[in-house]
Amino acid sequence: MSDTIATARQTALDALVDRQGMVLAHLDRLLTERDLTGLDAALAAELVCGVTRRRRTLDAIIRAHSDRPKRKGNPLIQTILRMGVYQIVMLDRVPDFAAVNEAVEICRR
Repeated sequence: MSDTIATARQTALDALVDRQGMVLAHLDRLLTERDLTGLDAALAAELVCGVTRRRRTLDAIIRAHSDRPKRKGNPLIQTILRMGVYQIVMLDRVPDFAAVNEAVEICRR
């Protein structure tokens, strides 16, 4: 996967883990700081808005496929999982393998 897509996903993750709940304001600031434009900015915005909007649905999907559905995990890993599941289930243009690969790469970082 290209560095720009990884940057878009990392930017989305950084906005989603905003502890003050100002996710969209944080996203706008990050897009400007990281100079993301065009498709990269659109992907980051889609991930942030989609994961925020569909959080409960994504969590239900994750719980349904988890061997430990009752336990809460690391919040950062939960957000990465939500982003990956959102791409696989809700987005048509992102290949499943790319969503999984990028989720794993972000976890490694």
